[in-house]
Amino acid sequence: MHAKAHSSANGEYLSARNIYPARNLEVVNLLFNKLLADKPLGIAVPKALEKQWD
Repeated sequence: MHAKAHSSANGEYLSARNIYPARNLEVVNLLFNKLLADKPLGIAVPKALEKQWD
């Protein structure tokens, strides 16, 4: 709940200054949820790289 309050306040602060971070948030979410996932882009990490990937 506390984090949601900050998120809302940040959104209000940024939008009052005509700053809309939606596109940047989409890119960051893609980066962390798809490219840096346990299986990047749905592809298993090769055994030789598994230790480094964690």
